[in-house]
Amino acid sequence: SLEDLSVLQEKLVAEEKLVAIGQLSSAIAHEIRNPVTMISSSLKMAESAKPGSPVRLEMFRIATEEAKRLENLTTDFLAFARSKKPNIESCLVIDTLNYVASLAKARSIEKELILTVECDESLILGFDPEQIRQALLNLIMNAINATPAGGRIVIGAAAGTGLSVLFVENEGEAIAADNTQKIFEPFFTGEAQGTGLGLSIVRNIARAHGGDIYLAVNENGKVRFEIRF
Repeated sequence: SLEDLSVLQEKLVAEEKLVAIGQLSSAIAHEIRNPVTMISSSLKMAESAKPGSPVRLEMFRIATEEAKRLENLTTDFLAFARSKKPNIESCLVIDTLNYVASLAKARSIEKELILTVECDESLILGFDPEQIRQALLNLIMNAINATPAGGRIVIGAAAGTGLSVLFVENEGEAIAADNTQKIFEPFFTGEAQGTGLGLSIVRNIARAHGGDIYLAVNENGKVRFEIRF
C-alpha cells in the first residue's frame, strides 16, 4: 500500500508540474499577444502613410519599441510570475499614461475609437513604471476590444487624501452580473479567444504595489476599472 501511495504521489506531482507549465505558457502567450498586435497595427498604418510623414515615423517608432519589449518579455515574465517585487520610482504619471495611449493609438484608430488621456500634468506617484505600463496596457486592450466603433475610451489618474487611482474607462455593454465576481480569477474569460489572464495579471501588479484592482463602474454605456493605491 505504501508503494502504491508513493507511485500515486509521484504521478500527482508530475501532473501538477505539467499544469503549472501549461498555465505559464498561456500567460506568456497572452503577454506576447499585446505587443505583437501593436506591431501589426502600427506597421499596417505606416504602410498606408506617406513616406517620411510624422505618422509613418511614429508608427515605426512604436513597432521598434514593442519589438524591443518582446526581446526581454520571457525573462521578465518569469521573474514576474514569481511575484517580482516592484522597483518603486517617483513617476510623472502623465508620461506613463501618454506612453500607454501611444501604444494603443494604432489599434484604437483601426477600430474607429476616440482615445483620450485625463490627468493633472504635475501629478507624481510612486510605482514601478514598467509594471504599471503593463497593467494599464492590459486594461486598455480589454477596453478597445469591448468598445463599439465610434465609442470613447479614457485612460487617466487622480490623487486625493490617502488614495491614488489609475483608471481605464470605456463606452460599451456592462459586464454580465454573473461574471463580475470571476473576472479577476486566472483563466476566467468571456471571450472565445481569450486566455483569462489579463485582469489577473493586473491584480497581481496592483497588489504588489500595496493596492488592488476594482470594477468601479459597470453599467451599459460606461465600464470603468480602477487600480487604487
